[in-house]
Order: sequence, then C-alpha cells, then structure tokens
Amino acid sequence: MAYVTPGTVAAGDVATAAAWNVLTNDVIALRDSIVRLDSQTRTTEYTSTATTVAGASDVFATDVTFTADGTSAYIVEFFCPCMIQPAVNDVKAEAFLVTGTGTGLGALNDIGIGNANTLGLPVFGVFSYTPSAGSTSINVRGIHNNTGTMRLRCGAGGTAYGDFVPMRLSVYGAKLT
Repeated sequence: MAYVTPGTVAAGDVATAAAWNVLTNDVIALRDSIVRLDSQTRTTEYTSTATTVAGASDVFATDVTFTADGTSAYIVEFFCPCMIQPAVNDVKAEAFLVTGTGTGLGALNDIGIGNANTLGLPVFGVFSYTPSAGSTSINVRGIHNNTGTMRLRCGAGGTAYGDFVPMRLSVYGAKLT
C-alpha cells in the first residue's frame, strides 16, 4: 500500500463513517495481534540432575502460575543459555515441561552425541498449551535416558567468559479481546 499524506483536520470537523471504520479496524487489528505476558519466572542458579525420571526435580524454585480460561491456548517459552549432556557416552538429555503436580507435558528439546560431555547448547523451546480452567502451574525438569548428570547452566550475566544469563520460563496468555 502506498503512503498517503494525511489531510488536515480543523476544529469542528466531523469524521466520516468511512474514516471512522478505517480507524476502528486498525485498532482492532492491533488489539488482536497483542499477546500478553501472563507469568514468568527466572533463575540464575546452576542446575544439574542425575535422574531418568521426568518430574523428580524442578529447575525453577517457583512454578509459573496463571489462571487459564479452559478454552484458550497459552504459549509457553523456555530459555536456557547452556544445556550439557551427561558425561557418559551415548546418553541423551532433555528439558521436560511439567505441570505443578509433576505431570509431564512433553520434552522441550533433546541433545546427545556419542562422545560424552562434549556438547553444550542453548535451549529455546515453545509449547502451545490449553489447560483446564482455573489456576495452572508449570515448571521445567531435567531428565536423561541412562546414567550420569546433565546440567542446565545459567547465571546473572556479566563481562567475563562463561557469565551466562538467567534461565527463563514464560507463559503468554490468550490474545486480548
């Protein structure tokens, strides 16, 4: 669409129905494209786990808690600056999304190669989740498929090599209506 120089408006001018409809439609389109942050938690604590059972240990000390309407999909985002597989050959590691009661919702990622402890990757996972109506809590837990300890590394940030930024778990609610 080509740019159109707006006309001048003087005191006492009356907006036409066509002009009002354009403005109203633009506001509605803007409103419908906005997604709101419902809840977020962050940690700077280095986390490691030696479990093969999802739900054994929360990564975040505080669950992300929000009130769901029972029909809308919520967008869940998880970011970790560095996830390292266990120091055992051929072991895979996952960051696993769980409810506040420990029910698994699914793996956000999966890393692992044949040579132990040689792979560290950032993790960014996005999940669309439609929970039942009411208060809902979620968290992330580390898991691996064999032996050893997997690590989720983070920190407060800084200026030195290895000063990782915090891990983050966020829930974005339904579009505004």
